[in-house]
Amino acid sequence: MPRTVLTVTIEASDRQHLAHGALVTVVTLLIGAMTSLLLGAVAAVVGAGLLISSYRQASIGELRCLADSDPGDGVQGVDGCSRADEPSGKAQAAPGLVQWQWRPRGQGDWHAISLRHVAIGGRLIGLHCQRRTLWIWPDSMPAEQHHALRRLLLGVPLGIAEGRVE
Repeated sequence: MPRTVLTVTIEASDRQHLAHGALVTVVTLLIGAMTSLLLGAVAAVVGAGLLISSYRQASIGELRCLADSDPGDGVQGVDGCSRADEPSGKAQAAPGLVQWQWRPRGQGDWHAISLRHVAIGGRLIGLHCQRRTLWIWPDSMPAEQHHALRRLLLGVPLGIAEGRVE
């Protein structure tokens, strides 16, 4: 029976929206300064539409990792393999060890998803989930959850005790 290794709550990121807004503002000002004001106004309307669309489509919900391994085993990573065990540095799949699930906010059912990481930095985590990339910013979740998710994706064993991440 799978056991829950980690559950994280992902919220909309204010930093992400601020960065997107700043980028749209700079591009709009450059277009307005280099071309006619009419083209700048069109760019501002299109940019505002993109910002509103990005805000509405933000992935908000809960992500959890289930493992089939024994409670004494440390879960090694997103694919169940430890980075230290891989001489090539590439992940070698170990099917059936780890399963990822997603539950949108406001809904009670967990849905199995395919998930792989595309980038793991000190602050940003990029996850490829269901044919789209989800960027998790530092203010998208509490710092402890962000750190635990980052460690799990990097293959660092987590201390698991009664569903609590240590």
